[in-house]
Amino acid sequence: MPKLKPLNTNKGLTINKPLALIIHLVLTGASSAGVYYLVAQHEQQQTQTQLDTFTKQAGVLIEHYAQHWQQQAGLLAQQPMLRSNATLKAVVPVDGSVPPSLNYADQDLLNRTRSAPTQPEISGTGAKGVVSTARAMPTGGYAIFEWPLAPLVKDLESITPANIELKFSQKLSDGSQLEVLRIHSTGNDGGLKAIPLNQQSWQLAVQSADSGSQLPLWAALLTLLGGLIPLVIWALRKSPVTGTADVVTDSSLDNPNNSSTPDFTTINPAATSSYNNNVAISPVSVATVAEHISPSASLSDSENTSLGNITPAQTQLTSETASTTPVAQEASASEAFEELDLLQETLEPPPVDTGKAAHSDAIEFNLDETLLPDMEFSVGTPRFPDHIFRAYDIRGTIDDLGNELVTKIGRALGAHYRYKNQYQVVVGYDARTSSSGYARLIRQAFVDSGLTVIDIGRVTTPICYFAAAQHDGNAVMITASHNPANENGLKWLVQHQSPTPDNIEGIKQCVLDEHYIEGLGTIRSVSYNEDYLNLLHDDVILSQPFNISIDTMHGSAGEFAMAAFQAAGCEVSSLHTEANGMFPNGAPDPSKAEHLQELSNDIVISGSQLGFAFDGDGDRVVVLDSQGNVVSPDHLITLFAKICLDSNPGSDIIFDVKCSRMVSTMVSQDGGRPVMVRTGNTFLRQALNNPEHQAVFAGEFSGHYFFKDHRGHGQDDGLYAALRLLEWLDNSGQTLEEAIASLPQRVSTPDLYLPLDNTDVTDLMAAFEAEAVQLSDAKISTIDGIRLDFDAGFGIIRPSNTGHFITARFDADTAENLRLIRATFARLLRSKDERLAQLILE
Repeated sequence: MPKLKPLNTNKGLTINKPLALIIHLVLTGASSAGVYYLVAQHEQQQTQTQLDTFTKQAGVLIEHYAQHWQQQAGLLAQQPMLRSNATLKAVVPVDGSVPPSLNYADQDLLNRTRSAPTQPEISGTGAKGVVSTARAMPTGGYAIFEWPLAPLVKDLESITPANIELKFSQKLSDGSQLEVLRIHSTGNDGGLKAIPLNQQSWQLAVQSADSGSQLPLWAALLTLLGGLIPLVIWALRKSPVTGTADVVTDSSLDNPNNSSTPDFTTINPAATSSYNNNVAISPVSVATVAEHISPSASLSDSENTSLGNITPAQTQLTSETASTTPVAQEASASEAFEELDLLQETLEPPPVDTGKAAHSDAIEFNLDETLLPDMEFSVGTPRFPDHIFRAYDIRGTIDDLGNELVTKIGRALGAHYRYKNQYQVVVGYDARTSSSGYARLIRQAFVDSGLTVIDIGRVTTPICYFAAAQHDGNAVMITASHNPANENGLKWLVQHQSPTPDNIEGIKQCVLDEHYIEGLGTIRSVSYNEDYLNLLHDDVILSQPFNISIDTMHGSAGEFAMAAFQAAGCEVSSLHTEANGMFPNGAPDPSKAEHLQELSNDIVISGSQLGFAFDGDGDRVVVLDSQGNVVSPDHLITLFAKICLDSNPGSDIIFDVKCSRMVSTMVSQDGGRPVMVRTGNTFLRQALNNPEHQAVFAGEFSGHYFFKDHRGHGQDDGLYAALRLLEWLDNSGQTLEEAIASLPQRVSTPDLYLPLDNTDVTDLMAAFEAEAVQLSDAKISTIDGIRLDFDAGFGIIRPSNTGHFITARFDADTAENLRLIRATFARLLRSKDERLAQLILE
């Protein structure tokens, strides 16, 4: 330990109050100025961040509108009569004669377009402004279109913060500037920052419109006040305190063997005072130092008291202690710091032995070992619902589809559309109680992805897809089709195509990775209901009224079915046509026989010629004859194929693997080419639109029927299929019973759903195929599952896309042959799963 140097007894210390006051004021002022600078810098950074964010949003918004107008102009130039919010101002013929109605700006735009393609240009200001485009037409000549600028102005005004000024202008052909819009004008353009846009003739500039916040000033004043308060308190104290320096000499410091511990209570206060005056902001008095060194010592402000006058009971130095007369003295800085260093070393508390108890009879506890033994804690996280991402769509319970997940799915779909360079999407929803809320989330997710959303409200899926044809073939329908009320989902089109399983897997991965595309889109509410009904009315014309019964099962098809059938002249007996998303009579699934009993009874009671049952979103239909009997989908597909082949001989007819052999046979007899594909709406749509197939019709055993015979709108539409059937019966003069009787009669099973226990479906199918290839009387097909065709009929088993079970179906010309085919399947399965084989026979 270093030796404590004795201090000169003739030196003392006087606290220089004026000097301390000056130092304190300087530090307080500097602190106040520093706070002002830091707060001002922080506010400036926040303002700049806000300005940068807004600049990006405004730029994206303007670019989005520009792209939208250009895309519409391109489409309208090819088909000027398409529905649009654009106004066709003029069509300039090939000879170049300009209509007199065009103003100078339009004529100038036209002249420049003849030389090179031009971009949209603005004339007028504010909400009264218009955007004009000129486009060459494929047939020759030019078309000039005009859009109102008001939607863009409204959107810019809604996103511009109150503290930001925006200036939007159009550069005219003569080089001058037309100020189109200014928001939150400050009257000073000196700080406007130009933002580059792809539209070179448009100019966007922004600047902060904030006159300056008072927060930095208030923060500085509070800091200044905080520094002055202790100064005032100090100033109110009495005359300065002086102290004496005591000479401390202790032979024990030179004798390391001396066991007595020196007490530094009488350390010269000059050291402590001098140290604090050099490093602390607030002045420190001798009394303060003494209080910290020896709490038992008491100093009076009314007396100049030396630490050397403390009583012997309070001071226990092992060597001689000298006391001198109180004299104001001053210690050198080096002596003061050396003495203070020694003081700090001596005052450090000795290490505490934590291993010893405070009392000999105390019980020792090791908290880690006694109270918290080693154990693992896991925090439960919601399991991601992989099962909702199915082969053809997304579907699950409302517990699976939380708002956050639906929003993420919307963002993933939005990114998918953007990756496909698509910028407008139709969004509709069915009658379920949860559908309107989900649609709202999807619309907002699309807006955040930079898409234009065409909101068509509560509709059927066929109406949604009909509207999609007017918007680049893009649509999302919120529906769970025929599933119960507590389920919901999404089905969609991208450029007229349904998603493939790989597409849906990509959407799921995008949701998991949160790989989205940012943007700022818009929402437009448009109704296509009347256009759709007009299409049906103009396409199908009946010469006689039919008496029919319909059941729309409280789905969204009710009002449209009633309107369409009545417009066609039918007498309608209706059941459950009011939309009710709770589906009080059960799931809106017409493929279940128990769901058709009420309709069957109504047909008989009402004397209807036939009946139609529609599922929850109206894209499927089940047909019943005048006796209330269900018409087989095989017979309907065959009949619809005949209808289309009569006017389009030699065309392809698409059907899925669950259809009877009779379909293929009858299509060939009627002069068509049968094409069998995998089960699923997606695969039928892909085959129907595949240029390799010259297909005019596609039908699925589940009740989806597509007409593409240059009539209708090319989508699976239960209502349109029903009208086409009525039209054919009207033209042929036959009843439905007569038409069905002319077709081969079959004996078949419905779709059978066979649950799997612990059997691995892949192993099961492999073992079944290995046995099936040994059959000499069957033709095997593995397009979708395993299908075996015999002379008398067929059977098929397929792994389910929605659960741990397989689906099976069997068809034959007689009941006995049907039994034999089922027995063959049971025999092939028995070696792998006896229980499943028994279910096949039952």
